[in-house]
Amino acid sequence: MTDTTLTDLARTELFKDVPDDVLRQVLLRSAAQTLAAGDILLSPEKANQHVYLLLSGTLSLRFDSPTSPEVRVLPAGVAVGEMSTIDDTPPSAYVIAKESCVVLPIHRKLLAQLVAQSHPVALNLLHLMGQWVKANTRHIANDQTQIQRLSATLRHVTAQGLDQRIPSKPEDRDFAELIAVFNEMLERLERSFKQASRFSGDAAHELKTPLAILQGQIEQLIGAAEVGSPTQIQFSNILDEVRRLSSISQKLLLLSQADAGRIRLHLMPCDFSTVLRELMEDACMLGAHLRVSHNIAPRLRVVADADLMLQTLHNLLSNAIKYNLDGGWIHFHASCSGAWVELRITNASENLTADQRAQLFERFYRVDPARNRAVEGSGLGLSLAREIARAHGGELHLEDSAPGETRFCLTLPAPPPTDD
Repeated sequence: MTDTTLTDLARTELFKDVPDDVLRQVLLRSAAQTLAAGDILLSPEKANQHVYLLLSGTLSLRFDSPTSPEVRVLPAGVAVGEMSTIDDTPPSAYVIAKESCVVLPIHRKLLAQLVAQSHPVALNLLHLMGQWVKANTRHIANDQTQIQRLSATLRHVTAQGLDQRIPSKPEDRDFAELIAVFNEMLERLERSFKQASRFSGDAAHELKTPLAILQGQIEQLIGAAEVGSPTQIQFSNILDEVRRLSSISQKLLLLSQADAGRIRLHLMPCDFSTVLRELMEDACMLGAHLRVSHNIAPRLRVVADADLMLQTLHNLLSNAIKYNLDGGWIHFHASCSGAWVELRITNASENLTADQRAQLFERFYRVDPARNRAVEGSGLGLSLAREIARAHGGELHLEDSAPGETRFCLTLPAPPPTDD
């Protein structure tokens, strides 16, 4: 087994130009393998559900048998597989280590998840599809021009979005079925995406008014009930649940807007250092049982939507408090690095497993498998915080940290310096 770095993945054709948080998901859930010269990586007789990234060495592509003449040499950086993300058809060729090689297997389920959440991964997967079809079809292997034109069309479709389709031309008869299947897949993805986005947005919007009315009526009943009576206590508990539903509804509405690229931002210059110092006061009050420290550089400035940025910061603070340890601590570090303002929030915590780290930003995911209500939350806070950061042109990700702690890093674009 060989250690693999983000740089190793970024050099491969499948993950070039892919964000670091996507690469980290791959590293958390895949392990590199070493092949000796002559080892068979793929063959028609070998069951397989992976796509392999060749990190070092070279592979030999052969048809019919392992001893047939070499058809093509596959250099480091390529990705090969039977493309079971499309169907379960086994490979029709033999891929053999020409020398000592290091490969990284990526299971089709993980690849499908990455494609669903990352356009760059989808774009590079389309390139991989074209290369693998080219390698596995004898009569097409001799017609490089047609393959290159189809690959270019696939990349263009991905860049334009799910509403695009690949036109089928008479000269594409060898690819007619592939084009039809891919267009059908795009149509299903577009339809499912629109339905999911519309449902969550419509549901959240429709719930907003009745929840507000219900909250107002319960508040009136609490005011009319005898102070400290069982009736007042019961209504107070119900009010807490209604407020929780209202919070979930608001987050779902924002997430649906983010999915559609329609988060409305009211951008204004902001003294980020002052905002963070005020956040420290909230941290000391809400986490009175914790040690709170900070190292905030002065005169940090960003251009942001004040309300949404405060929501992001409070989501991160709430997360650091809820999942802290007894007698634990929180540390805030903010600085400017080139064109970016960086905020790191680190807190004492239980060690997260690789699966937990990979799923932290998934919607409705909570680290507590029992979804213990003693730890308040809906599992939407981190997902929403990242969408807000991205809407501002920034990013939010989980960083590697020492055992016994968790650290999130929020990056935002720094405005150009002024002459004053």
